[in-house]
Amino acid sequence: MALYYSIFGWLIIPAIIVLIIAYVKSKKFYPLMYVLSIVAYVNFVFYVIDSFNFGKGGVTLMFAISAVLLIILGVFFSKIRKSQSYN
Repeated sequence: MALYYSIFGWLIIPAIIVLIIAYVKSKKFYPLMYVLSIVAYVNFVFYVIDSFNFGKGGVTLMFAISAVLLIILGVFFSKIRKSQSYN
């Protein structure tokens, strides 16, 4: 079992508590979703890297493909949002 599993496991409960406290204080939900999506993304990337035993080149390729995919999704969704805001 990888080191990040144990780190993630020990940090997830305090992180949830901090997110709940931040929500109670700010009454804003969307920043919490950003944080949760980042945590889910990082966990997914580390899981894939650990599962497939990538070397240095594989890890770099994984991050590059992931970055390109997220850029394409961001451009796609920003165009959808712009087209909906004008109607």
